[in-house]
Amino acid sequence: METKKNEVVVTTKDPNLMLDKYLSKPLIKMWTVDFADEDTGEVVKVDRQEVLIPSGTLLDAGVMSKVNFYLQSEEVTEVTVSNQKREGIFVEDITMNVWNTMVDVSGNKIRVLLYANSAENAMLITQDFISLTYAGLCSMLSLKNIGSYVLLENLTQVKDEECDTKQYYKIEVSILHDTVDYHQRFVVFAKDVEAAMIVINDWIAKGGIKLDLESEPNFTVSIESANTMACKHIIPKEFSLTYCKEK
Repeated sequence: METKKNEVVVTTKDPNLMLDKYLSKPLIKMWTVDFADEDTGEVVKVDRQEVLIPSGTLLDAGVMSKVNFYLQSEEVTEVTVSNQKREGIFVEDITMNVWNTMVDVSGNKIRVLLYANSAENAMLITQDFISLTYAGLCSMLSLKNIGSYVLLENLTQVKDEECDTKQYYKIEVSILHDTVDYHQRFVVFAKDVEAAMIVINDWIAKGGIKLDLESEPNFTVSIESANTMACKHIIPKEFSLTYCKEK
């Protein structure tokens, strides 16, 4: 059975090592062109690239004739090949959604909310945060992308005495401003829905959503749904951004 465990990847200039192997990476031609700015006349260099042969292609005798031409003309300088045909290309998403993760910490289930742009980063961020916050044996139990939310009052740890008076609320609102209706979902740590709405209104007024509040300072926020949700921590967005690239 073929898996990453027994894949052999080689980067080489030797055609003999490429024959009857598969391209592990796309064969790409890269070059630089001069571009003149029409307004300033300044000439800047712009990088260009072209995919000559896609990844996963079998380098049989016919394809190798093309590869040899590219090598001899120095359009490419080396080729990365594999003994396995892999055509899927994983790319990094730049969309920051909210993930709901659960960790077992010494037999206790800890649920965490955080921003991440992939399942891999969600797991790494959670593990980083939990290992800084708790002692003992830890293991990931689950992780789920729950979509686009704004996490407010990013408290890194909920104090025991606060649990009696505050909860995490999942709230969806409609924001009416200058005849435009926006919809946004929030998770807020507050003592009740009314207190959560104060936090949401303050976030909007401070520019959380790009409204033209200078020309028209009024906006109306209406609750569409509000529910409590189980959660122990919200990981601060700044913590997650060390792992993620955001738009």
